[in-house]
Amino acid sequence: MSMGRRLFCEISPFTYELSVWKQRSQRYLRWLLSWRRYARAKAAQSLPLVVYTHASLIRRTLGQVNMTLQENKAVNLALSAPRVDGVLIRPGETFSFWRLVGRTTKRRGYRDGLTLAGGKTAQGVGGGLCQFTNLLHWLALHSPLTVSEYHHHDQYD
Repeated sequence: MSMGRRLFCEISPFTYELSVWKQRSQRYLRWLLSWRRYARAKAAQSLPLVVYTHASLIRRTLGQVNMTLQENKAVNLALSAPRVDGVLIRPGETFSFWRLVGRTTKRRGYRDGLTLAGGKTAQGVGGGLCQFTNLLHWLALHSPLTVSEYHHHDQYD
């Protein structure tokens, strides 16, 4: 039985890291060369109008998944939420989660959490933030905002 051709990132851990570096570099270059204005300004206080609300469980039992990864996800969410909370998206501006949050590294306090890569569960530093980005995407869909770009799980780190 013949297996399909492997992707470059699947050859070894080194080629995987090289692929991640390439994707990050491309993203940073797009940001640098983009004509887009990215939302960065924050409201000094909570805005008086709530367009939509939603609640999502932070810690949940997922089959055989180690609950430590769920606890670490809570830490990762707590680190990233303040970087996004209160951001004003003015007319003509683009909201970028990863531009606001930045790299999720151990040095910045992020922990190993549950990740999905190639359709399989794994763990990685900053894991679990997909729950946050999915929630933001869902909220945007229930608002007057226009979603111009959205990436699923392992398309971007």
